[in-house]
Formats: sequence, C-alpha cells, structure tokens
Amino acid sequence: MQIGNYQVKLLDAGRFRLDGGAMFGVVPRTLWERQKPGDERNRIQMCTNLLLIEGEKRKILVDTGIGDSFDDKLNDIYGSIIPATAWLPPCSRPGLSRSRSPM
Repeated sequence: MQIGNYQVKLLDAGRFRLDGGAMFGVVPRTLWERQKPGDERNRIQMCTNLLLIEGEKRKILVDTGIGDSFDDKLNDIYGSIIPATAWLPPCSRPGLSRSRSPM
C-alpha cells in the first residue's frame, strides 16, 4: 500500500489462539463460529503482523506482536505459532537496524 511517499508492507509475525467467547463478547457462538471455528478448547486463530514502512531513505518496522518469550505452558495456552523468519531480530534483516522510539 502506498501512503504519500511511503510504501507500507504487512509482514506475517505468527499466529496465536484466544478464547472465541472472549473475542466476540455478546455475539452468540452459533454466529461467529461460522466464520472463525474454534478448536477443542474454544480458541480461535488470531494473527500478529508487523508493518514495514519504507520511504524517504528510511525503513521503519512497527512491531506490536506477542514476542517470543513464552514458556511451554503459555505457548500451549495461547497456541502460539511463530514462523521461522519472526525469530530473526529486525537488525539482522537486510537493510534494517535496531532503533527504539522514545515512547
């Protein structure tokens, strides 16, 4: 997607699962289950994504993901599926270096 002078790309950062009832609130399960069927623990698959913003000689990686510090118990609870590329620190990807915002 192009926004002004910037190209914005969506990068897959993995999958995880959360309780479907908690995600859809008062919507009856029979309605949301058609679009997002739950697993045996009533969890629905969710996605985490990164935004790579490129333009004006800058590359900005926006990461609001779940991280990679879950132990085995939390990985089981959340059904975390992290792709192999997500384990690479951003600074090891071509053309990127690590920088933290002041926020």
